[in-house]
Amino acid sequence: MGSLQAPGSIASLSDVCSVVNQIEEVLSAHATYTEQVQATMQAGTLQPEEIDVIRRDDRCRVGLWLHRICEHFDSSPEFLAVCAEHSRFHNRLANIAQHFLAGERESALTEVAAILSLNGGGFHDILGTLTNFLRSVDGETQRMF
Repeated sequence: MGSLQAPGSIASLSDVCSVVNQIEEVLSAHATYTEQVQATMQAGTLQPEEIDVIRRDDRCRVGLWLHRICEHFDSSPEFLAVCAEHSRFHNRLANIAQHFLAGERESALTEVAAILSLNGGGFHDILGTLTNFLRSVDGETQRMF
């Protein structure tokens, strides 16, 4: 009797490990980006013109990857969901940075720390969406990251 597999499911332990590693890389890249914004805020060197840069979703490592593979996945619901979550992340971080510059420094730093928290932090929202997308792509697309 052959093994049954749900459509779009991961076929092997190797595939599972690949997806898990990719998720870790993506989340780590955004954690690093968030830590850089946090450090700029803590140092008091955040400039108003940086808000638009933070808001852009095509400047960080994750955004560069998503824009590189867009032409292959622009009709994929999983891809579009990841892009939407990614954009929301950048908008949230930019809004926090704006609040920081408006004098709400402590609350802004607390919000950034909450994003970085392992206990339900800002990356929790994208986890399911990212997992669904990465399960739907081939190893080559994952390696492009």
